[in-house]
Amino acid sequence: MIEQARISVFAQAESDQLLAKHYATRLSLPLVDALTGHSRFVLSINGDAIELFDTSHSPPMSITITFTAGKTAHRKQFGGGKKQPLGRALGLHKFPNPHVVDATAGLGSDAFVMACLGCRVTMIEKSPILTVLLENALHRASAVDDFKAIIQQMSLLTGDARTTLKTLALDCPPEIVYLDPMFPKRRKSALVKKEMQILQVLLDPPNDEEELLAAALATASERVVVKRPGNAPALTGPPSTMSISSPNIRYDVYVKKAGAINPESSDTAVADQSLNL
Repeated sequence: MIEQARISVFAQAESDQLLAKHYATRLSLPLVDALTGHSRFVLSINGDAIELFDTSHSPPMSITITFTAGKTAHRKQFGGGKKQPLGRALGLHKFPNPHVVDATAGLGSDAFVMACLGCRVTMIEKSPILTVLLENALHRASAVDDFKAIIQQMSLLTGDARTTLKTLALDCPPEIVYLDPMFPKRRKSALVKKEMQILQVLLDPPNDEEELLAAALATASERVVVKRPGNAPALTGPPSTMSISSPNIRYDVYVKKAGAINPESSDTAVADQSLNL
C-alpha cells in the first residue's frame, strides 16, 4: 500500500499517548511528537475521535468518519427511504432485509445508509488506515441512542475483497454484493471533495475492478450493485441487467436469477423498469 510508507501516528494530548502507541504498533507506523514536520499524512488520536491529516496543506486538511452528524446523518433522515435510487438498485422492494456485503467500504457512508434501510451490512476494507477510521466511527456511533440499532446491523472486515468474498461465499453467501470502486481522478482537483483528494493521493489507484466484479458475481446469491459516476464506463465484464440513475451517479445492477446476466447481451433496463424485477 502507498499509505504505509508515508504516514505516522500522533497523540493530541498526554492522555492519548497509550492509544496512539497501540495504533502505531498495530499499523507498524512511527509515533511522532508533532502534527507537522514528520510525515505528510498523520493519524491523529484525540480523545474518542481519530482523524487523518494531510499536512501538505496550510492549514492541514483532514478527514474523519462520523455516522451521527453531517451528510451521512442527513441521509438517514432525508434520503428518501427504500424508494431512493440506492434502495431500488438493491431491490429492497423484493428483499426487505437482505445481507449486503459492501466490498469496497471506503468511508462507510453507503454502508451506513444501507443499514438504515434495514440491510445487514458486512463491510470489507483493504486499507488498514481506513479500517481504523471506520472502527472508530462505529464505536462512537454505537454510544448514541438513536444510532445503536443501526450500528448493530453493521460489521467490518479488513482484507482484500477478492479473497474475503470467496470465504464469505463458502460460509454464508450474501444476497447482495455492493461495489463502489474509487472514482477516477478529475482533471480539476478543486472539484473533488477534500476526502477524495486525500484518498486519491494516499491510496493505491484501483487496478482490480474486473477481478472484484467477477468475485462479487461469484459470491452474491441475488444481485451485484456497482456504483459509478454518471458518465463513467461500466466495469469490464458481463453487461449489467439494468442501470438506475440519479444526479451524477449511476448504479449498474447485475441480477443473478433466471439467467438475467447474459454475456451475449448488452441491453440495460432504464431505472423505472427496475421496480418490476
